[in-house]
Amino acid sequence: MKTVILKNVWLTTFLGIILFIIFVSLFLVKIYEFKSHAEIFSLAVTIDITLGIPILYYSIISRKLKIHPITIVVVFLICLGIANYILPKENHNYLDLIKKGTALIELTVITYGFIKIRKIIKSYNQLSVQRIDFVRNLYSAIESVFGKSKALYIAASEVFTFRYGLFFWKVKKEIFNGQKYFTTYKKTGVIGFTGVLTFIMLFETIVVHFFLWHWNKNVALVVTILTIYGIVFIIADIAAIIKRPIVFYQNKLYLRIGIRASAIIDPEKIEKVEIIKRFNKSKEKIDCSLLRSPNILITLNEPVTVIGYYGYKRTADQIAFNIDNTTEFINELRQYKEHLMIQ
Repeated sequence: MKTVILKNVWLTTFLGIILFIIFVSLFLVKIYEFKSHAEIFSLAVTIDITLGIPILYYSIISRKLKIHPITIVVVFLICLGIANYILPKENHNYLDLIKKGTALIELTVITYGFIKIRKIIKSYNQLSVQRIDFVRNLYSAIESVFGKSKALYIAASEVFTFRYGLFFWKVKKEIFNGQKYFTTYKKTGVIGFTGVLTFIMLFETIVVHFFLWHWNKNVALVVTILTIYGIVFIIADIAAIIKRPIVFYQNKLYLRIGIRASAIIDPEKIEKVEIIKRFNKSKEKIDCSLLRSPNILITLNEPVTVIGYYGYKRTADQIAFNIDNTTEFINELRQYKEHLMIQ
């Protein structure tokens, strides 16, 4: 609780300071004295916005909230845009000098990014030998190079979306040859529902785009792009549900429900398995079911973390999900835990 409060304090402090800097800069540009002292005022505004704000960001946000320092580059570029907007064009002398220096920064960032991407690919390839799980392996590879970062989790999730959504026919089932697996979708009706939903969205996109185009072309393009992204996301989720079944590997249960949920569970930590027909939702339980109510509820003797889309993590000691063959799943689970309570 104290950590959350401190984060909010630092964030509020930073936002307050930058708003003050921007307000003062706008005030200086608008006052009558600006024209007679344009050289000094334009230098002050340029330094305050393009250098002052990024330094404050590093001191208050990056260090205190443990956000990766590379984000300073993004803040710096945003500050360039703000300064460019505030200062009159005839007073861009110092700003133009800084802009010329950004070419070196851009080259450095590109080189840095290239090196890091190579490291991520290398780490991913090493992990792929150990387990066939694109989502988990990419998350782990990114963490090994950059550490934990919400922004990078979001970027990774977009990679998942376009991989499964646009190239689903090329993606192989993520299991080793001959490995036993358990599907979660065949009895839920999610395939048929997704097909109908996708068709309706495609039809509506064409119709809505046609009407919006005559009213506002920019709005029409934005709505169409967002709808197409939504369709790709839906296809990605259903493709991942099919391609990423639940498996047992190296004495661990790999719970995989599309790109929406993933967890690695030690069978020894499973206290009880219930075959259920009704499920009462609560904050203490994680529901990983698809369209219909889940038919399996696992109770653990200690909480486990379930990773969702955008790297969103939830922790609980009860997880519910669908299994097409409950009997076969429980029999397989018994091989990993001898004294298993079944209800």
